Parts: sequence; C-alpha cells; structure tokens
Amino acid sequence: KTAANQALTYRLNGDTNPLHADPNMAAMGGFDKPILHGLCSFGVAGRCVLKAFCGNDVSKFKGIKGRFAKHVFPGETLVTEMWREGNKVL
Repeated sequence: KTAANQALTYRLNGDTNPLHADPNMAAMGGFDKPILHGLCSFGVAGRCVLKAFCGNDVSKFKGIKGRFAKHVFPGETLVTEMWREGNKVL
C-alpha cells in the first residue's frame, strides 16, 4: 500500500509538478485528487522484481522497462504480477 503522503515525498526527486500535490491542478487534469508520480509506481514494480527474482541482490538486476497504463492515487495498493520466461521476468 502506498502512503497517503507519498506523492509529497516524491517531490523530493525534483518533480514539482503540481498535479501531484495540488487538488485544484489535479482537477484541471481530470482527476478527483492529486495522483502519484509514475516514478513511484515504477519503483514499486522494480522493487518487487528485485525481491522475487533477484533475492534482493542488485547485481542481478540488469534493467527494467514499463508502460504507464493508468493513474495511481496516493494511499492505493499496487499489485504486481510477474513471471519468468526464459532469462527474462515479465
């Protein structure tokens, strides 16, 4: 589960887009409230792969690709599904 204030914490990465912090700006973007940074959901997915398939050994983690298909609101739970296909994790 992501923290309710996680979007505010992720502003520390330098992305100060008000879409992630200001309810009025989020409404202008068509959202009910500020959305979580894509970098956060991407990081959660990467962390899950690292734990499940690399034994938390970063030297075994070679790269990651992704596609953002839907927004996430702070406080929501992210569910990751992955499987091994050959030498890749999908």
